[in-house]
Amino acid sequence: MKNSIKTLSLILLLTLTIFSCKKKNDNTPDNTSSNTITLKIDNEPEIKYTDVVGVVLSDKLVMNGSNSSSDIQIDVDSNVAAGTYDATQALVSHGVNGSAVFTTVINATAFSLEVTSHNTSSKHIKGNFSITYTDNQNANVTHTATGTFDVSYH
Repeated sequence: MKNSIKTLSLILLLTLTIFSCKKKNDNTPDNTSSNTITLKIDNEPEIKYTDVVGVVLSDKLVMNGSNSSSDIQIDVDSNVAAGTYDATQALVSHGVNGSAVFTTVINATAFSLEVTSHNTSSKHIKGNFSITYTDNQNANVTHTATGTFDVSYH
């Protein structure tokens, strides 16, 4: 079971890397200009991702944010309604310099994602999340991460 969870996490991290590095097709509408995802871990400065892409893949809405050193991915059902969701219904993964920092599938001890609004006609979603997770290097250390997302997608 642990190996399948690790494999799933690696696949999700790979998806995150692919989307964050993918060059925008010139025929694609520019929905990224006002897209943002924020992340704050413990007492560290907030990370604001402005290079954000949202896309529906099968039945999942995948939101990817990146900057020069880190990436974040948020996955929810494509028809998700406003409300609060747990780790069985949503996924958040974060990596720094190509290494996983956390994913709700593996090392989250507490997780909540709130969709505050989702308009499937205009393809726009907003919300926030909170994660408590164990450190990858020391299982006796926990961290708290909070963040927001405001994403138009296609």
